Amino acid sequence: MKTVLALNGSPRGAKGNTEKILQPFLDGVREGEASAETLYLKDLDINECRGCYACHMKTPGRCVIKDDMEMILGKIMKAD
Repeated sequence: MKTVLALNGSPRGAKGNTEKILQPFLDGVREGEASAETLYLKDLDINECRGCYACHMKTPGRCVIKDDMEMILGKIMKAD
């Protein structure tokens, strides 16, 4: 089964116009027998890069900032 991950970046989240366009698209994805998940970025804790380069030098491939980005990246990697 295919997996679709939608990232809704609207500041209005599930109450905005982006959602009105996104959900019918995802309904079609589900009709095609794929699973679909929506992440609302406004509800997540995502911090900006500090430019410390720890992800290159100390912890290759992993950011030292502990926020929701690690969860998001995991879902992106699993999605088709």
